[in-house]
Amino acid sequence: MPSSLLQGETTPEIRLPAREDVRIISRHEPGEGSRTFRPGFRHPAGHTRILELFFQDLPLSMAAELLNELSGINLMLQEDISDKRVRLYLQDVDVAASVDSLLRKNGLWFRTDGLTTAVMSEEAFAENMIFQQSEKILAFFMRYTNAQDMAALLATLLEPDVDFRDMSGQSVYGHLEAGSSGASSASGDTRANLTENERKQLIRMGVPDTSLSMEEAAGLLGKPIPAIVTVFKKNNAIVVRSSDTTLLQHISGLIRELDTPIRQVLLEVRILRLQLGDSFESFFDLSYGENRKDYSVGAATLTGAGELAAITLASVFSNEHIAARMQVFARENRMKTLSSPFLMTADNASVRFFVGEEVPLRTGVSKETIRGSDVQDLVVFTMDIQRRELGTELDIRSFINADKTITMEMAIAIESPNYGVSNITLINDRTGQPVVFPLDGVDKNEFRSILAVPAGNTVVLGGFIRQENQDYEQKVPFLGDIPLLGYLFKKVERRAVRNETLILVTPHIMAHPDEGGGQVRRFLERSSRSLDAETEGEIP
Repeated sequence: MPSSLLQGETTPEIRLPAREDVRIISRHEPGEGSRTFRPGFRHPAGHTRILELFFQDLPLSMAAELLNELSGINLMLQEDISDKRVRLYLQDVDVAASVDSLLRKNGLWFRTDGLTTAVMSEEAFAENMIFQQSEKILAFFMRYTNAQDMAALLATLLEPDVDFRDMSGQSVYGHLEAGSSGASSASGDTRANLTENERKQLIRMGVPDTSLSMEEAAGLLGKPIPAIVTVFKKNNAIVVRSSDTTLLQHISGLIRELDTPIRQVLLEVRILRLQLGDSFESFFDLSYGENRKDYSVGAATLTGAGELAAITLASVFSNEHIAARMQVFARENRMKTLSSPFLMTADNASVRFFVGEEVPLRTGVSKETIRGSDVQDLVVFTMDIQRRELGTELDIRSFINADKTITMEMAIAIESPNYGVSNITLINDRTGQPVVFPLDGVDKNEFRSILAVPAGNTVVLGGFIRQENQDYEQKVPFLGDIPLLGYLFKKVERRAVRNETLILVTPHIMAHPDEGGGQVRRFLERSSRSLDAETEGEIP
């Protein structure tokens, strides 16, 4: 049994899962062409024996005539090699071996057609070689994946067997634009061309014909012919051209396995405002014992200019216990739903939501003195007003794990106005008296954390507590509304009220887009029941 890491062990411990969820999608092993050697000279009259052969600085044309006259092998020389001087001495060999040795020693090549043998230089033979190509072009239409990303992935995984050609300047709907022209690759296709040295190498390896498939030639030379991959953005398609059937099957298998529906996360969010009484410190005060599941993320202290600081708490409860806790506040009319958004995002993507209002804030005061002619100077004070959007902002990034849990990176910011948080004093130049002007500020609470939550469970984020003063009026009916005298029959009391902002997030997994309709309907039904029950003071 491995010992606890708390006992001071320094040896790293590695744990592997019992069963790895790994399977082979496709297998591609680039083959190497079989290399052959140059075959010897073959001719029906090549078996004639020669006791001794000696050429001493003799023109090749004369040597060919002697061999033709001796054995009837019918050598025909290319004009530019007729005057080539040759030197050769052999004993007890046949004519075929003599001709083969003579041509090899002098870097010449031959091609036999019936009873006639044409002799030429390697350069001439290489120039006459024809390489035929048998290629296939396949188009793959992506259903769920971006074609550009898929093409880049194929080029990365299968390099150097895949050459990704990006059609620069390609417009998605270029055919609809006035004066548009088709885009093409900037570089030409030179993959089917062989250099002069490669052609000579084929000759030395014994290629017996001037007509050869490009695949066979590349296999003999060990030269890969990469598949050309490009993207047609308008149709979100990948186009592949290759002569390697195995590679095409491999690419097809990769695309089939990787072009799968994008999993999505459906987020049910409710933003509530609870009015806390003397007997409740927070939504989390009521203990549930064994019924609460702790997915602790650490405490994050709220920052801001509020009068009451708080500790942000995050816990995962079952829906029944959350409903029971909320029902306590709903029955006493101390709960208000600020917003209940329905958010949907792709796996490993973020979604942002804001609920609030635009609030005017007094941020400064300017003074201007207007000089009068016959009367006293006039001093004008102008209040600087800035409008800001204040409220609750959520930024959630979701990751779907293999065990059906959802990891959420959450960033929450709650901003509220703080009227009269400070003041500024200016002197009235006409009277010499100080004038005090109140200034407003913003209370901001922030929360950042990472949570791992089972799909369908609810995360409760609380502890966003703010204390503010509210005026409560008590008056005698009718008499309290009498002008000038009504204040004698009413009483205005200022109380400190504590409000807690509560955020409930319930994530759901949608493995396929077709599941979205059912999830949305169920969410709307629950939201409708919740609003009706909240109006009646109950929570379903």
